[in-house]
Amino acid sequence: MVLDTVFWLSRALLDGLVSTKWGKYDQLGANMGTVLENDSNGFITESDVSIRATRDRVYDALAEIHQWWDPSHSFSLDANNLSLDLRPGGYFLESWGSNDGVIHSTVIFAKRAEILRLSGALGPLQILGAYGTLTLQFEKSRIGVDLTANYQVIGRNLEDWATAVEQVLFEQLVRLKNFVETGDPESTQE
Repeated sequence: MVLDTVFWLSRALLDGLVSTKWGKYDQLGANMGTVLENDSNGFITESDVSIRATRDRVYDALAEIHQWWDPSHSFSLDANNLSLDLRPGGYFLESWGSNDGVIHSTVIFAKRAEILRLSGALGPLQILGAYGTLTLQFEKSRIGVDLTANYQVIGRNLEDWATAVEQVLFEQLVRLKNFVETGDPESTQE
């Protein structure tokens, strides 16, 4: 019953994102993500942001996930409950209460400031029995670093999820960019 409620609430939140404020991101050094492939058996999404910082700084900021992740995209609705251990075998974890929480994904490959790869179905995709691999790639750029997120998800009946999931991931990349550049995930550098 609780899982069904979380599933439908998450689905409603994701559906609502499809028609929100995404146009403003073109001017932030961020390209709205792309759904590269999509069918009932899975999808592949990709998005990228350019960040005015070193690759090391951006990589380290991933571990400060509680500072920049949008709390509305967490089970507890509190980003302070989030952590990300960047070592292989480390977790993107959300914990609340004495024994409550969720492992969103596990780090399966880490090459400092170059590649971080996580395995897991994020958010409501877990309830669907999906499996996903999220690869974050850091490339030096003219202004600092280009960060690309590629998320490949397999499962059943997923065709309606690709756009919403991409938008949530894209929003988190923009919030990370803002956090690194300004110290505030909701602020943009002028």
